Amino acid sequence: MNEIVKYHNDLSELPLRKFTSSELDLLMTICSKCKYQDTASLTFGFSELKKLANYDSKDNHRLAEDIRRTNKKLLELNIMLHDADKAGTTVQFALFTRFITSEEMQTLEVKVNEEFKYILNDLTSNFTRFELDEFVQLRSSYAKACYRQLKRYRDTGFWSVSLERFKELMDIPKSYTLTNLDKRVLKPIDTELSKVFKHFTIEKKYGTGRGKPVIGFEFHFTPERPWESLTDSTEKGYKETGFICPDCGQALVEKVINGSNCWCHIDGYKNDATCRRIFNSVAEIEGYESYKKKSEEEKKTHEKRGFFGKLFG
Repeated sequence: MNEIVKYHNDLSELPLRKFTSSELDLLMTICSKCKYQDTASLTFGFSELKKLANYDSKDNHRLAEDIRRTNKKLLELNIMLHDADKAGTTVQFALFTRFITSEEMQTLEVKVNEEFKYILNDLTSNFTRFELDEFVQLRSSYAKACYRQLKRYRDTGFWSVSLERFKELMDIPKSYTLTNLDKRVLKPIDTELSKVFKHFTIEKKYGTGRGKPVIGFEFHFTPERPWESLTDSTEKGYKETGFICPDCGQALVEKVINGSNCWCHIDGYKNDATCRRIFNSVAEIEGYESYKKKSEEEKKTHEKRGFFGKLFG
C-alpha cells in the first residue's frame, strides 16, 4: 500500500532551501515513516528507504551521503514559532534529535525532536497530506516544491501567491529574470503537475504600474474530494474492522476510496457526518491512538502540576 506523507502546515511554510530532488524524496520518505510515532526511536533499513523514495542508485555509500546531507540542510533552516508564549521567536529547525546513519548496518536511526513533534503528530487540522509515490515520481525540485504547496489547497483547487513569496517558497535564485523563471521554473512545474492535477493551469497576475509587471501567480486545478463519488457507503461495499476512531469513538470500516484501501466512517461521505476522518492504514490508526493517549496523559500531568503550583505557590 502506498505510503502517505502528512505533516503540519508549518513545514509547508518553510522553504526547503538547496535540497536536491533525491534529498526531498528521502526527507518525505522519513517523514511518512515518522508520522504519529511521537518521539520514539525508529530504525529504517537502506533497502526500505530506497524502495519508498524511488532511489535509483544501488550504491549504499552514496545513499548514506545523501541522507547525511538531507539532515545537514534541515539543520541549516530556521523556523518561526507561533505559540503565544514564543511568538516571533526564530529557532534552528532541528526536526530530529537523533539521526544516525550506519553504512555498516545499512540503517538509519531517527528520533523526532520533542519541540517539533507536533509537525508529524498533531494532525487533526491545518495539515498537508499527499501520496509519497506520487511525490517521488516528480523529477524537478521546483515541481516537488510547488506540489507540496498545492496539496495544501487540495479541497479548493486554487492557490494565489505573490511573486516574492513564490520565489521564496520555490527557493529561486535571486539572479533569475522572469524569462529564466518561465523557462526553468514554471515550465517544468506545468509539464509535470499537469499530469498530477486535473485541469491544471497557471495564470500570471499583473500590477498596474508601468509595463504591467508580474506581481504573482494563480494556480487552478480540480479540487480533490475523496468522498464526492460515494452516495451510499453500501453501494461500493465495505468491511467491518473492529477498529474505533480515536477522535470520535465511532466504529471504522474498511473500504476503497479513489483506488486505495482506507479506514473510515460508514457515513463519512455525508456532509453532516459527525466525523469524516480517514486513515490510510491500521498502523496509522494505532499510531494516532497511541499519540493521542500520551498527549492527554501529558496534559493531565501539566494541569495537576499547575493546580498544586497555585495551591502551594
